[in-house]
Amino acid sequence: MARPRQRVRLEDGLRLDLNKLVRGGFWPRGNGPLSVGTQWTSNRQGVLASALITLQKHEEDRGSLKIVMIGKFEQRLDLIAEPRHFGGRQWYFRCPITGGKCSVAWLPPGATRFCSRQAWGKQVAYSHTIRGTIQLSHQREGEGQIAIDW
Repeated sequence: MARPRQRVRLEDGLRLDLNKLVRGGFWPRGNGPLSVGTQWTSNRQGVLASALITLQKHEEDRGSLKIVMIGKFEQRLDLIAEPRHFGGRQWYFRCPITGGKCSVAWLPPGATRFCSRQAWGKQVAYSHTIRGTIQLSHQREGEGQIAIDW
């Protein structure tokens, strides 16, 4: 009989979303570095972690993001840009493990560096893929119901 697999939920860790940083105005105007302090918070647990993030563009299509997790670790993620079809550039992290592009880097519980979802492999999963069949059936009971006001 196969032993049950234990996976860590990605959502229980920290998420670093490059597109969210850019939309929030955290992007250097020139080639000089831009630093900001940030926190990851949870409604249930309050502040999960604090960090200092420094972003710097080195060239038109290269840059780096340095993250210092206060009291834990320091990491540098390379940034690469690719041209979009209708102009402009799309920025990505370069995963330190796979070398591939990703817009979101994850730090699951117990990990010591941010990586892409693919780098973590079968060690992690999204919460909706871990739920048991009974939990899913209870969740689906309320789905598909639309309230219409006449």
